[in-house]
Amino acid sequence: MCAQQTRSLRAYDSSAEIRNQYIRKAAFDLSNQNGGDPDDAWINEWVKWAQINPLNKDELQDANKFWQEEFEKTDQHDQTCEKVQELQNQNTRKSKKQARSLNRGSFKVWKKDVFGCSAIADYFLKNYLEGASREDELTELHEKMVKYKASDEYAKQVERSRKRNRDEDPQKMQEVEIKIKIGKLRSLKRKMKSRQRHLNNGTLTEIPKADRASFAKFTSGKLDKEIDKLLLQHGYGQSHVDSNVRYEAPSLFDHV
Repeated sequence: MCAQQTRSLRAYDSSAEIRNQYIRKAAFDLSNQNGGDPDDAWINEWVKWAQINPLNKDELQDANKFWQEEFEKTDQHDQTCEKVQELQNQNTRKSKKQARSLNRGSFKVWKKDVFGCSAIADYFLKNYLEGASREDELTELHEKMVKYKASDEYAKQVERSRKRNRDEDPQKMQEVEIKIKIGKLRSLKRKMKSRQRHLNNGTLTEIPKADRASFAKFTSGKLDKEIDKLLLQHGYGQSHVDSNVRYEAPSLFDHV
């Protein structure tokens, strides 16, 4: 096992503790929503289930936010903390945005430094691992990571994430054009949803003639399909046809 893997294995204990703390916090929140009864049987059953089953996407996102908050309290570099505090004290929209970005960035760098790859940190947070299998799973994770980073798929995502001048890069120009089209169609959908609300509450007796073709596309689902077709080309975004589908860049999770 390489030095980074050994370090990651030691770091697993901290991520496992964060995972358990998040589950306890989530159970407390569920208890409050349920009237404040911490002994509610179904909440206790959920805790038992969550402790040995993978977190879903929303839970993983919330757990990462919780982990970042704990990181900022205990592991963030003193100079970074001071810079964040300085930006927050300025209390402007720009400074608060910069503070959030600095917090996120320092957390991401820390995870990469400790785990070798932020996706491996997320894997530990998402999944419960039996103590006896941790070393084998970690070895497999690092092998998968090396294989994924050597793939053409990974190279394409790295290239896509690189800052590019759209006037000099035809692919970037195409991505921007698709994004603009998606924005216009989403704006049209919001307008048609507003028309639908006004029809339902009686403040509108009929759809204006200029909007009838668009409203027909909206009610038939064709507008959603048009948006999804563009989202698929662009590669990112929440599906409008199926709320359970989100188009995202492939990650280490897709190779494990």
